[in-house]
Amino acid sequence: MGDQMEPLEEKVRWTVKPLYIEAEVPGGGKIKAETGEHQLVAQEYLQDKQPRPELLLSEIAKNKGFDKQLRTRDVIDSFLAFKTYKRVKGNTYKTYKKRLNQFERAFTWLPEKPESIMSYLNQFDGETGRHKRNHHDLLHMLYEHAVMNFGWPSNPLDVLDRPIVTKRPIKTLSLEEVREIDNTPDSKRERVCLDLLLGHGWRQVEVSRILAGDVVGIRNGVIWCRGKERDEWTPILHETEERLKELARGLKPEDHVILANRIRSGQREPLGEDGMAQLVARLCARAGISGITGHDLRRSFATLVATASNDEFIAMRLIRDKIPGQNDRYIKFPMPQLREALERYSPLRLIKQKGTGSGLSHEPADSLVETGENRTPRPAEAPQNILQA
Repeated sequence: MGDQMEPLEEKVRWTVKPLYIEAEVPGGGKIKAETGEHQLVAQEYLQDKQPRPELLLSEIAKNKGFDKQLRTRDVIDSFLAFKTYKRVKGNTYKTYKKRLNQFERAFTWLPEKPESIMSYLNQFDGETGRHKRNHHDLLHMLYEHAVMNFGWPSNPLDVLDRPIVTKRPIKTLSLEEVREIDNTPDSKRERVCLDLLLGHGWRQVEVSRILAGDVVGIRNGVIWCRGKERDEWTPILHETEERLKELARGLKPEDHVILANRIRSGQREPLGEDGMAQLVARLCARAGISGITGHDLRRSFATLVATASNDEFIAMRLIRDKIPGQNDRYIKFPMPQLREALERYSPLRLIKQKGTGSGLSHEPADSLVETGENRTPRPAEAPQNILQA
C-alpha cells in the first residue's frame, strides 16, 4: 500500500513560528510542538529511506512521546469552567480568558519545559514587571489545575522565581491640579467617570461595573458598588447620583451604564480597561497633566481626604480598602458618618472651599505602592438597614 502512494514528505506543509513548528498533512493530520523537539522529529522522518505516507504526524508524535501532551485549549476550558463554578467576577473571568487565549495561540500543546514558558513570559517586559508577574501567576494556576485534574506530572513554574515587581513612588494630584482636571470633561460619561474616580476614590473597574439597576437602587445617598474587595453599599454625592440617573435613563436593570463608544455586533459594550485608561489620559492631557493613571486618581482622593480630615481611617473606609492594624469584621463604621465625610472631604468639595488652595496641596508622596485584590460575596442588608447602623 505504501509503495503506491506519494512520499509523505512531499505533501507536508510546514509553518515555522518563533516558538513552534506546525505541520499539516493529507487527511487532516496536524500537530504543533515546540520548535526544537519538532525539528528533530521532522529531520528523522524526512531522512527515512522508506517513507510511509500512512504514518501521519500524530503517529510520529506518539513514537516520540508527544501523545502524553495535553491540548492547551482543553486545560484552559476546564480551568475557566472551575472559575465559573467558583463565581469569580465577570471582569476577572474576561481577564483570565484573554490572557490564556494568548498563551494558547503560542502553544497548541501545553509546554512542559520551564524554559519555554520563561521565553513566552519574557515578552511582557514592562517597566515595573507587574504585567509579567500577573501572567506568571495565572499560568501557575493553570498548571496547578493541569496537575490536579489532568494528571500532568508537575508544575514547571514551581522552578521559576516569581518575577519581581518594581514599586514606584505614589503619584497624587494637588488641589490646584484637581481644579484644573475638574474643568476638562466634555461629556456626561467623562463627567461621571471623573466624579467617581477622583471625587469618590472608586477603582476603574468598579466604575465600569455599574448597572442601571444599581442606579435605580440608590437610596438616601447610598449606592451599591461592585468592588474588588467586596460588593457593598457606599455613599455617593448628590450631583453624581443625578448624572448617573441621566446616563441610566431608558436602560434595562442589567445593562451597564458606562459604555464604550465603539459598537460591536450592533451594540455598545461596557467601557473596558483600555477604554477607561484612554479616558483618564484625555482628561489629564486637557488639564496639562502627565503621568497620572486612573488609580492615581484614587490615590489622590485618599491622600487629600486624609490630609483634610487628619483621619487616615476615614480615608481608607471611603475607598473601601484594607486598614492597617484594623479589621472591618469588628469595626462597623456608621454609613451616615461616611456620607458626611464624603460630603465634607471629597476633593470635589475641597476645591470649592475657601482657604484650602495652598494648605492642602500635596506633592507626590515618597511612599511606594503595590496593590492586591480579593473578592467576597455581596451582603444581604438593604441600604436602609445600613443607614440605621
